Amino acid sequence: MNLSFMISAVYSVAALRGGVSDVPEQKSQKEAFIGPVYRVCEEAAESTRPGINTIFQNIYLPGFDFNSDGVFDEKDAEQIKEARSKKKAEILEARKKAEEEKKAEEERKAAEEKKAEEEKKAAEEAARIAAEQAAVTEAETQAAQPETTEPAETEQTEEVTEPQETEEDTSVPELPSPKQRNGVDISGWQGKIDFERLRDDGVEFVMIKAGEGTRTSDTFYEYIEGAKAAGLNCGVYWFSKATSYDEAIAEAQACLKTVSDYQLEYPVACDYEYTAIENLSNPLRYDKTALTDAILGFLRTIERGGYYSMLYTNSDFSTRFLERSRVTDEFDIWCAGYNTSGPGLSCGIWQHSEKGRKDGIDILKQNSGYVDLDISYKDYPEIMKALHINGF
Repeated sequence: MNLSFMISAVYSVAALRGGVSDVPEQKSQKEAFIGPVYRVCEEAAESTRPGINTIFQNIYLPGFDFNSDGVFDEKDAEQIKEARSKKKAEILEARKKAEEEKKAEEERKAAEEKKAEEEKKAAEEAARIAAEQAAVTEAETQAAQPETTEPAETEQTEEVTEPQETEEDTSVPELPSPKQRNGVDISGWQGKIDFERLRDDGVEFVMIKAGEGTRTSDTFYEYIEGAKAAGLNCGVYWFSKATSYDEAIAEAQACLKTVSDYQLEYPVACDYEYTAIENLSNPLRYDKTALTDAILGFLRTIERGGYYSMLYTNSDFSTRFLERSRVTDEFDIWCAGYNTSGPGLSCGIWQHSEKGRKDGIDILKQNSGYVDLDISYKDYPEIMKALHINGF
């Protein structure tokens, strides 16, 4: 068997088992004919009886003789080790770079998606607020316009027979037409108040804080007596701190007891605000239905006690914490909304400023003399008289 063939076969097997690596570029056509397997010097290749030492001295095993000097030694092993370490480091660096680029791309896409979602929510909220304000503006416009259908109504009355007119007269009394009035709401923060000066400065009604929790406010009796003496129309509000339906009922009963000796031309309002709902120990903060139930319990208790009740709130609070339509289906809203062109909700009273100035409230007293300013869109004094409630 040809010696060259045998050596080629041995080397090929070693290569398949991973014992060799790539072969350097060959130097001549004669060397190339046994190419990637081994090379033999020209003299040994032409010799018919080469000595064994001559053959192995001229065999090039590229997987071991790394620097092609014909001898595999520690220097070759060290160079192989360094080359492999270098290659491994290059691979790891490339892999790390690819992972960093992938992570950066994922973060960029996530940021774009978040921004798009926020813009979508902002657009939806703006559209909702615009729709609500448009509805309120329309309601205000209709409320401010005088009745224009009187002739038609007179005509219809003439056609109705006498018995039918009697039936209409004995039904639920017709409520007065809307009438806009200016007012303020007051509490102990306003200190000593001159109600006659307040009246002369254009104030037509006052909403007085009557109490909070189950306790009557220290200034309530002083304020309501002073307002009544000055001829101002009065309503009250009660600050609720209820954490359950039963507590809300108890607060409403305390409120009724406080106001029972007075005729009130304006409603009794439940004032449930952020400070109550944001109390971490209040279970109602996590349950719109339960909070709405509690507020309805308060309002219905006031109504059963013979008084006209309403809820003091604003657009944000009633959207985040209440099932608002359940309240507005039964009761009026006293809406707080500042620095806007309208209240933001359909309402009976709009608290349009928290930094009003009115003569009769001393600017040297508490709260820097500021007072909340209100506009009433309903003729509440006539409504109370027509329904025979609020002490009338």
